[in-house]
Amino acid sequence: EGLYLWKQINQNSYSIVHEKNTSPEKCQDLCAKTKGCVWFVLDFRRDCYFLSHRIRASTLANGYLSGPPSCERKNYRPPKVSSVLECELKNITYLGYDIKTVTAASYEECQEKCHEKESKACRGYSYKPAEGRCYLKAQNAFPQFESSAKSGRMECYHPELCVEESTFYKGLPLLDTRSLSTYESVQSPLNCQTLCMAEDECNQFEYRKSRHACILKNAQLGGGVTQFSFYVSGPKFCGEKNLKECYSDSTTLGTELYRTVFGREFTLLKSIAHCQNRCRQIKGCVWYNFVAPDECFLLSSVLGKERRIGSASGPTNCSKKSPEIIPMPQPDPQYCIEKNVNYVGFDIYRTPGSSNSEFAEYKTVQDCQTACSKLPDCRWFDYKDNECFLKYSRGFRVYVENAQSGPPKCGELETTYEPDNEFCIMLHVRYEGLALWKSEGQNKYNIAYEEFERAEDCQRLCSQTSRCIWFNFDYKKRCYLLSYRSTTPIYDAGYYSGPPSCERKAYKSPFIPPIRDCMATNIVYFGEFNGSISPTSEVASVQECKDKCKSVRECNCFSYRTANRTCYLKTQCYYEEYQTGTLSGDLLNC
Repeated sequence: EGLYLWKQINQNSYSIVHEKNTSPEKCQDLCAKTKGCVWFVLDFRRDCYFLSHRIRASTLANGYLSGPPSCERKNYRPPKVSSVLECELKNITYLGYDIKTVTAASYEECQEKCHEKESKACRGYSYKPAEGRCYLKAQNAFPQFESSAKSGRMECYHPELCVEESTFYKGLPLLDTRSLSTYESVQSPLNCQTLCMAEDECNQFEYRKSRHACILKNAQLGGGVTQFSFYVSGPKFCGEKNLKECYSDSTTLGTELYRTVFGREFTLLKSIAHCQNRCRQIKGCVWYNFVAPDECFLLSSVLGKERRIGSASGPTNCSKKSPEIIPMPQPDPQYCIEKNVNYVGFDIYRTPGSSNSEFAEYKTVQDCQTACSKLPDCRWFDYKDNECFLKYSRGFRVYVENAQSGPPKCGELETTYEPDNEFCIMLHVRYEGLALWKSEGQNKYNIAYEEFERAEDCQRLCSQTSRCIWFNFDYKKRCYLLSYRSTTPIYDAGYYSGPPSCERKAYKSPFIPPIRDCMATNIVYFGEFNGSISPTSEVASVQECKDKCKSVRECNCFSYRTANRTCYLKTQCYYEEYQTGTLSGDLLNC
């Protein structure tokens, strides 16, 4: 790994691939003949890459070949370069996206020129002292090693600060929204597969091991498989296959299923200056609040202010002395539609696989509202410039001039919960763990247990289900029950999570011992054995249960309940639930 030597395709487009379908010897020879190449990499597809700077440590990657331009240069010692996350990048230049080139006597002067008013499109800069030239950039997109060069980013610039101390401005937030197909912090391929089970349009999943990232796909809209050892792919349901047969180390070339996601109301930044710079960069930001030590809140409109110790607040630049207070009008009484606001997030994607969540174009806001009222899943809509966005749930309120937003009909408002509510329900949080599986027929199960309009109804189902210790409830109104909950909450906007009742909110995740001798403790495999074998009682030991499984050709795994000495033989070995006093074994994978 390191800094690539980029191959220019056109003015603002570069590729890291220098040659396709080549041999190791040819890739090495091309590196030797290419100025700036210090190392080459050849991947499993036979694509040849060049590095302008190589890191000191090597990374094991199956199917890859790597080496110097020649054996005489195998003792390459990489010079020190800055991390691309630092503000002042030493020995790095950025290629492409040039706005203009100007003369500068120093790196600091180059930085100042990026922040001048006439350079308002500038987002970064590269300075070459040998030339005395400053390259202003619209993007910092293609970093490459170049001795003595320096580069920087706009957000690292610290302008004059105009700060009101001990002040916090109230208003509508500015949230970072985007379409993503990736779920982060997913702990295993099975957890990724269970997310696919809950989505009607998903029929394939892809799990990226190193990132613990999950992507849901519709393979009918694409197709094909590429072998890749860092990925695990599989179908929505495995049927009667075991995991080794069902999963493969590959990436599925189906169409990714997108959803609208957004970050928290605040960003972690290390100073007031960084917070002000972020407000300057983000379109729609009119004011910021910084709460010590590191929370930065951006506002799309200001409604008032209050005194708050430990806070500081200010505008994007010192030319603004005070914010414009924009009153928010009440919804109109006939249609219950609000003006100058959007409720961002939770969009319904009309076309599976599209990254654009615009549902349709309508001439009037009433037509958009009517479309929402006719779609069973729609509980809110946004409308602006004839563009209509329908939503599974009402999102987060932000100021957008000339926008309109409302419910499908007057009176149809969703239940909302305050942070300190009577049900002990947590907002914008979900937990991973072991699901309570819901049967959907022979050898098919789902983690989406029921659909409800309110999180408290999901909580009630959990309290009435004997094995449920926690629940998750998402913005699509789906209720998930857990038999075991992990210790760490995951921030996920639109989710509600909680115990079966406030009396059980102090749940502490029990320790699950590691698998020993192919035996899992306090884990039961859920599901039937093709309906052909009933549980066997009065089995003296778990070893006898294991022997019974070995004697049956179709048996792949078993669960043994010690309290009543009952043995359960199973075809499938991956629908796991937590159950104390149970031992389970997997003959296929041990």
